[in-house]
Amino acid sequence: MSCTPTASAHLPWSTAPTRERLRTLQLNLGRFCNLACTHCHVEAGPKRTEMILGFRQLVLAVRATGAEVIDRCNLAVLQEPG
Repeated sequence: MSCTPTASAHLPWSTAPTRERLRTLQLNLGRFCNLACTHCHVEAGPKRTEMILGFRQLVLAVRATGAEVIDRCNLAVLQEPG
């Protein structure tokens, strides 16, 4: 007899859970922002410069799968110089 408990002994289902298809994937593509909000979950701000490279290639690859791509940004940052 094994002393190691099995997962089924602790879970309310008898089969492994299944996953539906991915519907939403949120990516934070950079940390540059004209604001420095204390509640920001990525600690973005005007002094941060980290940005993801290859955004266009990423969008093209995701669209090739048939998924919808929505690009959301802080529009105020577009008015910043540089």
